[in-house]
Amino acid sequence: MEVLSKKLSQWSTEARFRRASTGKYFWFLIRAQPQRDATGKILRWYTSMMDIDEWVMARQEAERKRQSMIALFSNSDVMLWGVDKYGEVYLREGGLHWLPVDLAKPSSTSFEEKMGVSETYSAESTPSQERGRLGSALEAILYGSGSSSVVEHREGNRWFRTMFVAERASSTPVDADGTMRPAVRAALALTFEITDEKNQAALILENEKLAANEKAANEANDLKSRFLANMSHEIRTPISGIIGLSEHLQTCTLNREPRDLAKDIHETARFLLHLVNDILDLSKLDSGKMAIESIPFSLNQVIRDTLVPLQFQADEKKIALEWGCDIGTKDLLLGDPSRIRQILTNLLGNSLKFTKQGRVRLRVNGVPKADTATIKVHFVVQDTGIGISEEAIGKLFNPFSQADTSTARIYGGTGLGLTICRDLTRLMGGEISLKSTPGQGTTVTCSVPFTRQTSSKDARHFSRTFSTDSATGENNVEHVPFQSEGNLSQGVRERQESIPGAPTTIAPKRLIFIVDDNPINRKVNSLYMTKFGYDVAVACDGQEACDYLNKSSGNPRPDLVFMDCMMPVVDGYEATHRIRTDAEAFDEKTRALPIIALTASALQSDRDRCWEAGMNDCIGRPVRGAELKAAIDRWFASGA
Repeated sequence: MEVLSKKLSQWSTEARFRRASTGKYFWFLIRAQPQRDATGKILRWYTSMMDIDEWVMARQEAERKRQSMIALFSNSDVMLWGVDKYGEVYLREGGLHWLPVDLAKPSSTSFEEKMGVSETYSAESTPSQERGRLGSALEAILYGSGSSSVVEHREGNRWFRTMFVAERASSTPVDADGTMRPAVRAALALTFEITDEKNQAALILENEKLAANEKAANEANDLKSRFLANMSHEIRTPISGIIGLSEHLQTCTLNREPRDLAKDIHETARFLLHLVNDILDLSKLDSGKMAIESIPFSLNQVIRDTLVPLQFQADEKKIALEWGCDIGTKDLLLGDPSRIRQILTNLLGNSLKFTKQGRVRLRVNGVPKADTATIKVHFVVQDTGIGISEEAIGKLFNPFSQADTSTARIYGGTGLGLTICRDLTRLMGGEISLKSTPGQGTTVTCSVPFTRQTSSKDARHFSRTFSTDSATGENNVEHVPFQSEGNLSQGVRERQESIPGAPTTIAPKRLIFIVDDNPINRKVNSLYMTKFGYDVAVACDGQEACDYLNKSSGNPRPDLVFMDCMMPVVDGYEATHRIRTDAEAFDEKTRALPIIALTASALQSDRDRCWEAGMNDCIGRPVRGAELKAAIDRWFASGA
C-alpha cells in the first residue's frame, strides 16, 4: 500500500529468505516496477530477485571492521582525521583530544583562510614554525604536490607526530600533459602524541652528553694525575740531588763558613721540597687521587720518627718539645702511618714556627669504642706561640690562607699545611679543630679512628709504608709519659753521629748496584755507599742493568739493587719484571736479589706498581743517607 500510495515508478528492498532445502537464510535484493495505463492505474508488476548474500555479508563485515576501528581509535591516544579539498573536517575519530578546532567549523572561507584562522587560534600554544610545517604538509597533500608526509609538531609542552596520506578518487583523470593521475579527494591524517618519546630521546641525549663530559673529565683527571707524577719526578729529582750533595758536604772536612753554607743549602732545599710536597698533595686531594692505606703500624714508633727531625728545629729555637702517648710501641693499629706522620709534621712544624719561647707539646691518647675493635685516637698539639684571633681562625683551613698577610712575610710558608691536614683527616674518617688565644698559644686537636691489629703476622714489612731515621724506641710500656727535649735530643745526637758518616763497625765488602738515569743521583748514592763501606756498581737504565746482571756477562753479582723507576730505554718496573721472571737470562740467585725502588712519583698507583713488578721495598725521593742505610741494614739482617 505504501508503494501504491507513493506512486513510485520503481521499488526495491533487501530481504532475507529461508531455503527450505537447507534451512539457511540468504539475502536477496528485490526490485519491482509497475506497468500503468494512461490513467496511471497499475496494470501489473514486474519483479526480480537477486542473490546478494555475499555482498551483504561483505558489507556487514566491513561495518564490523569499521566499528572495531572506531572502538580502537576511541580507546587509543591517537586521532584519525580527514580534511577535504575545501578544508572541511569530514572524519574525526580517536581518543586523543587534539585537532585544530577551527578546521571542523563549516565555513565558506577558502582553505588558506581556514588554515590561517586555525593557526591564529592555536598561536598561544603552538610555535609559529610548528604550525607552518603542519599547514604546509596538509596543503601539499590536498593540492597534489605530495602523496604522503610525516610532521612532528609541538603544542606547549606536548609533542605530536602526524602522518598524512592522500585519499584519491576512484576515477583517473588525465592531466593536461597526458599523465594519468587520480584526483585527490581529501587528506587523511593520523596524529599521536610522542611527548614521552621526545623526553626519552632528550634524556638519552643528555645522558650521552653527561657520559661524554664524564669521560672527558676522567681523561682530564688522568692527564692531571700523570702530569702530577711527571712534575713530582722532575721537581723532586734535582732537589734530591741538592739535598744529597749538601748532606755530603757537611760530612767533609770544611771550615766553619763553607760548612754553614752547606747546611743552609741543605735546609733551603728541604724547605723547597716541603713546599713542593704541599702543592702536589693539595693537587692530588683536589683531583681525588689521594690514596689512604690501611696497614698495620706502631703509632708510638710513628710519633718518635716524626719528632726526631723536628727536634733540631726546637733545639735551634731553644723551645721545649714534649710528648706523651698512652699507646705502647707493641700495639699495632690499622691505618696509614705515612699520612699520620704528615699531619703531625705539619701541625708540630706550625707550632714550632709560630712559637718564640716556651714549649710545644704533643699529647696522644686512644679511646676504645665499646664491643668493637675500633679505637679513636686524639692527637692534641699545644703551643705557647703567638696565637690566632677568632676572626682569622675561620679562614685558616682555606688553601693559601694565613692569619694575616704579615704572617707570610714574617714566617714564610704557603698556607697549605692546615688545608692538607684537614683533607687527610677527613679521608681517614676523622675531624680536626683549632682553638687559640692571641698572645697565649694555640691548641689543635685531630681525631682519627683506627682498627686495632690483634696479630702482626700478616703485616707487610714496615719499610713498605715509610723509612725512618730515628733511634729505636726503648720504652715498650703501655704508657709513655711526657718527655722533655733532653731525652729525645740525646737519641738524635747519637743518630746524627752515626749517619751519614762512616759506619761504627766495618761492614763486609758487599756490592751495591745502583740503577739510575740521573748522573747526580748516581753520584750522591754512590758517595753514600762508599761512606757506608760498600763497593758500588752503576747502570744508566734498565737495559744496562739487565745486561750487567745477565748470567753470561761475567760481572760480579751484587748483594742488593737500588732501582730507579722512571728511566729511558727500559724503566725500573720492566727491568725488575725481567730479572724476576727470565730464567734463561738470569740465574736463580740473581732472580732473588733484593731490589729496592727509588721513586719520586707522587702517585700511590706508581708505588703499587713497584710491588707488582717484584720489587722488595720502596723509598721515596729525595733519599737521605739514613734511609738508604736503614734499608740496607734491614735487608742484610734478613739474610739477603
